[in-house]
Amino acid sequence: MATKKLNHLLPRMVIKRWEENNGKIFDKEKNNIRKVNKYDYSEKYYYSLGKEDDELENRISTFETYIANILKQLNAAQNSIELTKKDLEILKLYVVLQSCRNNNTSPVIENDESDIYINNNYFFGVPLVATQEEAVKVTTLICDEFNKIKNSNDNFDNITSQFCLGLHLVIVANENNEFIISETTSIIECTMDSNYLFAYVPISPKLGLILTNSKYYFSEKDIEFTKQRFGNKYGNGKPDSYLSELLSDNKLVYNGTETNNKIKLNFVKLTKEEIYSLNSIIYEDGNKILFCNESSLEEAKNKNPVREIYIEDIFKY
Repeated sequence: MATKKLNHLLPRMVIKRWEENNGKIFDKEKNNIRKVNKYDYSEKYYYSLGKEDDELENRISTFETYIANILKQLNAAQNSIELTKKDLEILKLYVVLQSCRNNNTSPVIENDESDIYINNNYFFGVPLVATQEEAVKVTTLICDEFNKIKNSNDNFDNITSQFCLGLHLVIVANENNEFIISETTSIIECTMDSNYLFAYVPISPKLGLILTNSKYYFSEKDIEFTKQRFGNKYGNGKPDSYLSELLSDNKLVYNGTETNNKIKLNFVKLTKEEIYSLNSIIYEDGNKILFCNESSLEEAKNKNPVREIYIEDIFKY
């Protein structure tokens, strides 16, 4: 077989979810709207660092073949889905893959006047990949992890990926195909003290996956405890009013329930403001914006002010 030259950084199976809903690409550089073509969101020999080799590309394809069935179930579901523990763990690992398979993942904070916000200075959580070389290295490890989980016993209770320790999954939804995607395939949000909060990955115009820090968000009680602890830590003694700049904190609480050896997850509906918060970052940091809902695209063009940190804002309280 011929060596695969084109390496998609955004999987075709995901791109097709937008195409099925009359999705098109807004090209920011050319300022026009056009149909998707097979070259979009791909680079030649990306996963072999320019060498004529498709070993890692083929390993990623094997992962995508497995996950495609789960994503198909998700997109066909209404308001909730039941998954085996193995499939849930692989779905969580998919969020890590989408966040690490290229160096286009975006941190929420773009500019920091104080130079104290270090988005990747945390011990666990989805890493923020900075270079192509790092992306290839981490993606190789993720594929190793996928093989380990895929080959494990379906009934084993402790199926856990090292990449997903202490993290739970939240499935977010909208009703009008409002999510967009671009070269920016994932967003990572941290606190001002570089505590990992979550990674967001859109999987269709109506659904997204969020891999969330359970220590802070597993329950409403955990959220309130974290707000109090952070308030004391930063010195003013008052609980933080919120943790996430992008989403309401209660949207990130784990809502899984186990029935018949499966985990049921309910979809969490986002507000217009929350959809804008996610879309605006994907729009700002991408060039080819894949969208279905034109109104959501126009809203996303407005820069999100939470991406800038100024010294006076830090000390104004």
